[in-house]
Parts: sequence; structure tokens; C-alpha cells
Amino acid sequence: MVSSPEAGYEDTEFENQFKEVPTEFLEKILRIAAKEKAWMDGTEGTREPKQIREIIPVRKWLNSFHHLGPAARDIYPFWKEEIADFFEGGYNEFCIGGGQGIGRAMPLT
Repeated sequence: MVSSPEAGYEDTEFENQFKEVPTEFLEKILRIAAKEKAWMDGTEGTREPKQIREIIPVRKWLNSFHHLGPAARDIYPFWKEEIADFFEGGYNEFCIGGGQGIGRAMPLT
């Protein structure tokens, strides 16, 4: 049963389900939600990042089937070298241009 604002408050089956939930459980959920909100708002304090895996060299990553899957063998050696030079060279911008179908058809005049 759905109640409208004009009809006033009515107990529904959905609301009755919460009457059976222990108060401690609801308080725990509210504490977790408040902590998450504080974290998202940036009011919880600073959190230091934690490294959970070893950082591997980019050349190893580019040739690793474990990390790239089938793309490890599909990337041309020229581009592997360019990508490795980019990450090892301290650059912070890499521009690639092109488009689908470039060079496949010649205009007839």
C-alpha cells in the first residue's frame, strides 16, 4: 500500500520490516554512512595512499601477456618504444592524431 501526503502516515509492509531490525545494527550502518560522507566531503582528515603491489617497469608491462592480454602481441614495436620513451622521459602529454578509415580510399576527380 502506498500512502500519499494527503492521506497522512500509514504503516506499510516495507516500513514494518525495519521494526524487526536490531537497533545496534542500524546504528552501525549509520556510523559507516556518516564516515563515508565525511570521507567524500573531505572532512575526515587526510588519508595516505597505500601501495599494494610492486610497480613494474613500463617495458616489462608492455611485453607482458599477464598485464595486457592479447594486446601485448598486437602493439607494434614502434609504438611500444614510443610509449616506453614517454614514461621514462618524464613527459606529461602525449598527442596522437588519426581517424578511422584514413588512407583507405582515394577521392575520384
